[in-house]
Amino acid sequence: MYLYYFAHIKNFVSIIKNGIYSKNEIRSKRISFFDVSNMDVQNKRHFKKIIIKDNDHGYLHNYVPLYFIPHTHTFYNFIDQQEKFFFIELDLKKLLSNKKCLFTNGNAASNETQFFEDFSEANDQIPWEVIVARYWNNFPDGKRKKNSEVLVLNHIETIYFKRIAVINDLYYDKLLKILDDRKWKGFNENFKIEVEPSFFFR
Repeated sequence: MYLYYFAHIKNFVSIIKNGIYSKNEIRSKRISFFDVSNMDVQNKRHFKKIIIKDNDHGYLHNYVPLYFIPHTHTFYNFIDQQEKFFFIELDLKKLLSNKKCLFTNGNAASNETQFFEDFSEANDQIPWEVIVARYWNNFPDGKRKKNSEVLVLNHIETIYFKRIAVINDLYYDKLLKILDDRKWKGFNENFKIEVEPSFFFR
């Protein structure tokens, strides 16, 4: 099973160099980052405390949010500029073996969403029928459910990247040029950059 993270192309250099950091880690390390997120939503996530069975797991912004599919409602908000984004595909099994992960059955910012410490427990509660559907409008509370998340504490290094996907050849060439111009060394050179239009809305 694979997970997905999307980012603006202006953050490509930072992510290739540093990996993916949580919002709080970006602030504390003063990493330059082009933020296109909704500020009202992010303010709510910033103050959201994660409590599971009386266990305090800290604040939501301590975690990197990943999704089970590329076609989330969150990404739909950028449909008019989606060509300027890229997806990172990651292996869930590899992350579970090495990282602290939490799981949700909907958008983590919502008060209706439940959090889970164990994937086997979460698996029974995650709304897979909504997640695998192309769109969410035909499901009760579909917008929230479609955004079910896997939350990874603090940081995801590039060694966990399986591939990077862009919408077309133009942006494929742009990312390759960025890598070539900087002659990057020391990052995971095993992941691929591919054109994958199916990850994007049509």
